[in-house]
Amino acid sequence: MSDFRRWAQRAWAALLNRHVLSLTGRGATAAFRVVTFMLLARLLGVEGLGAWILYLTTASFLHMCRRGLVKTGLVRYVAGRADAVRRSIVGAGWVLAAALTTLASGAVALWGAVLPVPDGFGLFVRWYPWLAWAVLPVHMSTWLAEADDRFDRVLWMDLMQGAGLPLVLVGLLGAPFVFALPAVPVTPDLAAGLHVGLTGIASIAALGAGWGHLAALPHATVSALRRLFAFGRYSVGTLIGTHLLTSSDTYLLGALAGPAAVGLYGVAQKAVRLVQVPLRALSATAYPALAQRSRGNGTAALSRYAHRWVLLVTAGLLPVLVVLAVWAPTWTRLLGGEGYAGAAPVLQWFALYLALAPLDRMVGLLFDSIEKPHLNLVKVGVMLVVNVAGDVLVYTLTGSVAAVAAVTTLTLTAGVVVGLALLPAEATLCAQGFRRAAMRLGVRLRSVLDTRGDPPHRTPRHGKEREAPANSSMHIGDSSKRARSIDS
Repeated sequence: MSDFRRWAQRAWAALLNRHVLSLTGRGATAAFRVVTFMLLARLLGVEGLGAWILYLTTASFLHMCRRGLVKTGLVRYVAGRADAVRRSIVGAGWVLAAALTTLASGAVALWGAVLPVPDGFGLFVRWYPWLAWAVLPVHMSTWLAEADDRFDRVLWMDLMQGAGLPLVLVGLLGAPFVFALPAVPVTPDLAAGLHVGLTGIASIAALGAGWGHLAALPHATVSALRRLFAFGRYSVGTLIGTHLLTSSDTYLLGALAGPAAVGLYGVAQKAVRLVQVPLRALSATAYPALAQRSRGNGTAALSRYAHRWVLLVTAGLLPVLVVLAVWAPTWTRLLGGEGYAGAAPVLQWFALYLALAPLDRMVGLLFDSIEKPHLNLVKVGVMLVVNVAGDVLVYTLTGSVAAVAAVTTLTLTAGVVVGLALLPAEATLCAQGFRRAAMRLGVRLRSVLDTRGDPPHRTPRHGKEREAPANSSMHIGDSSKRARSIDS
């Protein structure tokens, strides 16, 4: 019975691990988004789906601006603090985020009232001013939870945001059959209104639980605002560029080919974003760990962590990418239906793109963790120029949506090359480092397997007592107690 209790305690501790919680939250959110996308793809049609994608894409772009200017610095300066400095930083984060929300929502509302709205952007103009304020509290609560390593709270907020819309859509579809009610036609405006309302409910719940730390607002100081802005001005440029990298294809296809091409491309992008869920989840837990190691003495722990992270995440993604590329037609039919069979070649190009994504993500995390976000901005700027110029050129010459996806793969390759060249010596990524990381992981795996395979009372050769390998196997190559504690 004691053995079972110990096993149960270890299993429960593993489930509460911050990596598992982060991955669970991102995975659940992605699953709900995929279900929502599948429902709307069938309910709205190609034109309506294109308008919905433009609404989400443009809203995500403006959210990205707020996130870049507030979140990155907030997580860095709040993590591990419980003093007056923390309160001032949190209060400054609220002030800065609210100011940006006022500016963005006001500008969009003025655009809709004064200027002509391009075809396909009407849904965004009508609903974004409401969405900007509805999502602000839940975003702040999520960022603070990540800074405090409270990924259990992040999980709950992810579930609150993600589950509402698909459940309501299923309810609207099933109500005529279950309760004999008249069917409610689902339009893009109805979907956007539900999205805004349900997001607002999640924000109210987060504030009610005290996760947003709104009480810190009066403690904001000018110096804290300057500190956040000084760090975030480069991060916002980087995140805007990163978002444009993923959305510029959508905008260009919308301008050159219309909403139907956007819907075709969006089906393949949805599959890619589903695969990127573990990458985003592991990145969310890796950034605080990298920031802590960058503040320590020496760079050995930072380098070991970065090489090991890239190696493990890439190895975990590769089998998934093979399945994605080989059965691409099946995935596109599953996500969008028979009308989106032309998205299969796009998805196959994206599989190549995803193979380099962990390395590219780690390069960006290293730039931010060593407080050199301006170098990350340079890397993203180069990628954006390559992507936009390549998209316009290849689509003009070929008229192929798959060719646009091929340019995206080339763009990521260029970004990796530029990023590796710009990384300073204290945070470099190299082939020798990956080889050492692979050797350490191999030694650790053999040690664990040998330990499990040994009989309980085995007598080692030469009559010497054998040392317990549990601690040493977990800290291969560490030369001091501090290094062992950091790298575990």
